[in-house]
Parts: sequence; C-alpha cells; structure tokens
Amino acid sequence: MTATQAAERIGASPSACSYHLRELAKVGIVEDAGGGTSRRRPWRIAARSVQMLKVSDDPATELAATALAKVVRDRRLERYEAWVESEHLYPRVWREAAKESEHLDYLTADELKDLNRQMAELLGTYLAEQGDPEDRPRGAVPVQVLLFSHPLALP
Repeated sequence: MTATQAAERIGASPSACSYHLRELAKVGIVEDAGGGTSRRRPWRIAARSVQMLKVSDDPATELAATALAKVVRDRRLERYEAWVESEHLYPRVWREAAKESEHLDYLTADELKDLNRQMAELLGTYLAEQGDPEDRPRGAVPVQVLLFSHPLALP
C-alpha cells in the first residue's frame, strides 16, 4: 500500500502517512516493497508480531508506553468485536475454526514468562513462512490471535 492509498483509507493526508510509514520503517514494522518512487512507493508489513515493553525506569516513558498500549489494545478489541458482530456472515468452516477460551491457572511469574514465550514460539512457526503472499497457503486470510495473560491479584 502506498502512503496515498493509506491516506484515502484512514482519512489522513498523504504526507502524514508517508512520514509515519518512514518512521515505522525505522523500527522494522514496515518496509519498502520496491517498485515505486516518492508517494507512489508501496510499503508492506515487515513485522508480523509486535511486542511493546511498558516497564521503564523513567515514569514519563512508562506513562507514554501505557497510553500507546491502550490505543493498540482498543483497536485489537474493536477488530474482535467486529468479528463477533459479523461472524454469521462467514462460511461455516471459518466459524468452526474460530474459538474463544479462558483458562484460569495458578502460575509463578517465571512460569507465566515461560508460557508466554512458548505461545509466541508456537505462533512464530506460522508467521515465519508467510511474509510473502506467494508463500501463504491457498485460502489463507489474516487471523487475529489475542492472548491476554496477567495476574488477577497481587502476590
């Protein structure tokens, strides 16, 4: 997608989108897809998984990271709500494949870290081979996987 295409899609200016795409490229979230120039330059996703660290020794940095995490989380949840509201429009095979679950386990902080590492590793096996659309299995569509893991009480 070019900056101009992104601007049309989200209602922003092409120059603002171009700036933000370049900034995202600096941190490896998007990359130049090749075959274009200036505002006609296409971009593609480079990072299919992003983790944000909110813990910092600087209170202002931690506050900003927490605010950004909230915006990102809200957008993820909006996509989930859109799925819930439109699920009935999807073919049965996709409705049966999509699941909701909740697990309540008792873990130490080290066990929780290990659980999160193992889940990221498992998801990474699918992500690693699918950066290029030609490498994706036939019939593959974008799938959002949300994993929330957090303590429910202070130790």
